[in-house]
Formats: sequence, C-alpha cells, structure tokens
Amino acid sequence: MSEKIQSFLLICIVFASSALTLIPPKPQEAIDREFTSPQNAERTITVYGEGKIRAILDTVEFVLFIQTATNDLNVSISKNEELFLKAMNILENHAIESKDIFIESSYERTRLIDIGVYSSIVTRQIKVTLHDIAKFQPLITDLQEGGIEQIVDIVFSTSNFDPYYEQALLIAIEAAEKKASATATSLNRKIGEPISIKEFSQKFVEPRVYYQDLNLFFKNLPENLFIEPSNFLLEVTISAQVTVTFELK
Repeated sequence: MSEKIQSFLLICIVFASSALTLIPPKPQEAIDREFTSPQNAERTITVYGEGKIRAILDTVEFVLFIQTATNDLNVSISKNEELFLKAMNILENHAIESKDIFIESSYERTRLIDIGVYSSIVTRQIKVTLHDIAKFQPLITDLQEGGIEQIVDIVFSTSNFDPYYEQALLIAIEAAEKKASATATSLNRKIGEPISIKEFSQKFVEPRVYYQDLNLFFKNLPENLFIEPSNFLLEVTISAQVTVTFELK
C-alpha cells in the first residue's frame, strides 16, 4: 500500500474507531458516515472491498436456574436455599468475583397438579459472567455434581471487538485498493489518491454465540473440542465492507 493512501487510511480508521458502537443484530445497511478528501477528480473509479478476520470469543455468560417444588412451601423454600448456598459456595471456590455474579430475587408460586393436590414452587436465578472460558467446563461440572442441573442462556462473546473490527476494515480497504489498481491497469491507467471511503455496517456488529441450555451447547460443539479446558476455543468471523473511490490517472 502506498504511503499516501496509508496516511489517508490512518485518519479514516482513527475516526471510525472513535465512532464505532456495538449495536444489536440488524440487516446490513450503509452507515451514514463517509470520509472524503478535499480534492475532486474528474475521472474516478469506485470499487467494493471486504475484509474478514477470525475473532476469539473470550467471555461467557450463563444463568443457574434453581427451582424446587414440593407440596409444602416451607420445604420448597428450604431446599431451594440449600441449593442456592451450594451454588454460591462452588462459585466462590472457582474464584468468581462478586461483580460477576447477579442474583435475581426468588419467587414462589403454587400450582394445582391434581384434584386437591398443590405444588409449591420456589425459583431463583443466578447470572454468572466468566472472563476466562477455560474455567467454564470445570465450573459447570462442579455445579452439576452439586445438584445444579439447569444451566441456561449460555452466551459467548468477545471483549475485544474494536481491534478485530479495525483489522477487518484495513483488510477491506486494501482489497478495494488492489481491485481498483488491477482495473486501472487493464485500462492502461493508474489510480491516484483515494477520494472517499464509505463504510457499511455488518449484519451483526457484536458477535455472540448463544445456546439455550447445556444440552444444545454440547450437541453443537465439534467432536473432541471440549476434552481439555485449556484447548477450549470458540471463534467467529468478523467482517467489514467498504466502497472506495480513487482518482483515475
């Protein structure tokens, strides 16, 4: 890449990084943002470029769903409290910080399960965030062995989205420059300074992998991926798309 376009792109990427925000998944659409140089050229060439990069998912969130049901409300409350304290003790043993644990208020309800027979149900949920997914397997194993059977809403994500996206953006711009140069050469011409770079949003900006529960999680994992916690790795593709207009000499 020439020095003149490198300096131009540096300004663009710095501006793009400061403006980028994470948004929920949505259809691809043009971002209302364009970088344009002061000069105007009578002859130009506009090309599309796409860049992709693999991003490692390094954060996982999940919910411990603790529910007990008996025909006696006091017994249901007691059993639920026992499981709750056991879960909290396991989290403490795995060095999960309190800031990464969110405890929802417990709630109680009574359900008619047969004529004249009622069930008293007590439910409590604990949301946990792990910043090291290698801890996930040992933790859920201990939780299951401790009687916490329902682990739901498992979400993997990356805490380093911006650097990954910036790399994908650079790759997209470089791809556009190569395409423009090849097209210009076929016309016995050369490309000059970039006149504008227009960036497009992704179909999803914040990459996330979601599993409703542990059964679906294990069912969708590649074979042998989860044997050793240290080898556990999940990745997603982050992509960036741009159109770049160059001066045509």
